[in-house]
Amino acid sequence: MKVRTLTLRHFRNYRQADLAFGEGLHLVFGANAQGKSNLLEALHLALTGRSARAGRDVDLIAFGAETARVRVGLEQERAGRLEEVDLVLLREGERALRRLRVNGIPGTRRALSGRVGSVLAAPEDLAVVTGPPALRRRFLDVALVQLSPAYHDLLARYLRVVEQRNRLLRTGRFEGVEPWDAQLVDLGARLTARRRAFVERLAPRAAAWYAVLAGREEPLCVEYAPAWAGSEEALPAVAEAALRAVRRAEAARRVTLTGPHRDDLRLAVAGCDLRTFGSRGQQRAAALALRVAEYEVAREEWGEAPILLLDDVVAELDPTRRDRLLGALGEGQAILALTTVGARALDRPVRLYQVEAGTVREVACLPLFETS
Repeated sequence: MKVRTLTLRHFRNYRQADLAFGEGLHLVFGANAQGKSNLLEALHLALTGRSARAGRDVDLIAFGAETARVRVGLEQERAGRLEEVDLVLLREGERALRRLRVNGIPGTRRALSGRVGSVLAAPEDLAVVTGPPALRRRFLDVALVQLSPAYHDLLARYLRVVEQRNRLLRTGRFEGVEPWDAQLVDLGARLTARRRAFVERLAPRAAAWYAVLAGREEPLCVEYAPAWAGSEEALPAVAEAALRAVRRAEAARRVTLTGPHRDDLRLAVAGCDLRTFGSRGQQRAAALALRVAEYEVAREEWGEAPILLLDDVVAELDPTRRDRLLGALGEGQAILALTTVGARALDRPVRLYQVEAGTVREVACLPLFETS
C-alpha cells in the first residue's frame, strides 16, 4: 500500500493542506510545534481509525471550526487499484461524530481492519515500555485489530462480556453470573491464543532490532504474560479454575479479576525488567524495536509493506543505525518527521516537505540530511 494524496481541512493546526506522495522516503521537517506530528497523526488516523495522541476526536478539530476532514488516496499494490479513505469529524458539544467512507461506502472503524495500513513510531511509544500493563495490552490489540477483522470482533465481544459481568457483580447478586462466565472463558481463551501467537512472531524480530538500535549485545526478551497460562487446548480449563480461585475476591471487590483484560507483555534485558531497571536509552530502543517488529510482522502477514510513519524517532540514531532502520523498508514507503536537517544523502528516492505554522509545502527532491 502506498499513500498517493493527503487532503486536510481544519485538522489540528492545519486549515488546509493538499499533498502528493511518491515512492520510498519522504521527509517532513520544520521547527517544533509547527504541525509535523499532526500530519503523521492524520495519516495514521485515516489508515487505522485511531489517533495515537488524542483522547477525544473533538480535540482533532481546529479551534473555531465545526468540522475536520482527512482524505487519503491510496494505491493498493496487491490488487493494483486506487482506493480512498475519507474521514469527517463533526463537532457536537464536547464530543465529535465520525463519518467514515471507504471508496465512497459508509463504514465504521472495522472497515479499516485487515487492510494494509500503517505503523506509527513516535516518542509517546516510550510509555508502552514504562507505563502500566494497559498500554502494552493496547499495543497488542491495536496491532492485531489492524491485521484481522476477526480479532476486532473477538475483542469487542470479549470487552462487552466483561462490562456486562462487571455490571452484574456490582449489584451483589451472583445467581446469574454463570452464563457470563461461560462466554468469558470461551472468548477469553480465543483472545489469549491470538495474542500469544502474535507475540511469538513479534519477539524474535524485536530482539534482533533491539540489538541494532541499542548497539548492545545484551538480548531483549519479549514475553507474553497472560492471566491464563496454558496450551490452547488447556486454556478453557485453566480459565475456569482461575474464575473459581477469584470468586471470593470478586464478591468483595465486585469486578472481574481474571482474564485477558489483565494480561501484560514482559520486556527485559539481561534478565532485568526494562520498566523498572532499564535506562532511558534502553527503553527508547525497545519501544522502537517493537514498532519495527510490528511493521515486519504486518508485512509478512499482508504480503505487502504497510506505510511506516516515523515521528522524530531517528534523531537520536547514529548514521549506521539509521541506515539499518531505513534499509528495513525494502520497497516500502516511509514518512519521517524531523526537527532539523543536515548533510548526508541516502541511496533511495527522497521528497522533502517543509512545515511552518500549520502550512506544508514540498520544497524539492533533495538528498536526505543527517539530523543534528
